[in-house]
Amino acid sequence: MKKIILSLFLIISVFCFGNSNHINYIRNNNPKLTEEEAEKLYEILENNSKKYNVDINLVLAVASVESKFRHTATSSAGAYGIMQIMPKTAEHYKVDRKKIDENIEAGVKHLRDSIDIFGNNDYAVASYNAGISRVKNSNYRNIPETRYYVAKVKQEMKKLGGNIIAKNNETMLEKYKKGEVEIKKLKQEIAFLRGENEQLKEGNIDLNNNTEDIELKENLQEETEKIEQQEEKRQGLGFKMGGLSFDLNK
Repeated sequence: MKKIILSLFLIISVFCFGNSNHINYIRNNNPKLTEEEAEKLYEILENNSKKYNVDINLVLAVASVESKFRHTATSSAGAYGIMQIMPKTAEHYKVDRKKIDENIEAGVKHLRDSIDIFGNNDYAVASYNAGISRVKNSNYRNIPETRYYVAKVKQEMKKLGGNIIAKNNETMLEKYKKGEVEIKKLKQEIAFLRGENEQLKEGNIDLNNNTEDIELKENLQEETEKIEQQEEKRQGLGFKMGGLSFDLNK
């Protein structure tokens, strides 16, 4: 019985200590808040964190970078409130962004949607700043403002004892560029194999009485045909993005 009571006491202590740390974190970011106001704000943040299964440390870190927990903070772009909700975002989630609880819920929902698309990593954080569609079609590291934003959120996460995983996410353009390099390599291999076959045909290598060399010739021919087939599949490979045309056969 004593062991059970002790275990419960430890659990409650850890829980209260965690809450206390988070509330202190909120007040350190916004010293104008009273302890009671910070507690109420934390309760809203935590409830939405649990509701949408988003790490409370991530929610707090984003809120800190976005508004320093100021419920009337307004950006030059028109974002409003604690998690800086834009009018279009408020419309998308059907919330009144000037109400603290609805503002926070929209922000946490946005994080949840980003995590569902990109995974629990830096790309999800980037999409909160730059937008999901923009991050889908580009490498956020090429957007200075978003790169700085992700670094700031990571910094806040460390303060809270959390971490953000960095993902090496290739864009479509980067993948096609890699495809172009692969095509060039295939062409080089084909040229080499064709040269080998020409030597065989010209009799530079005596295959008349050598079974192993005959098999080698057949293997070279098969490899050449396979690579040529792969090249044919890639022939005409190109795409258009943002009004630009890319031809990977050059």
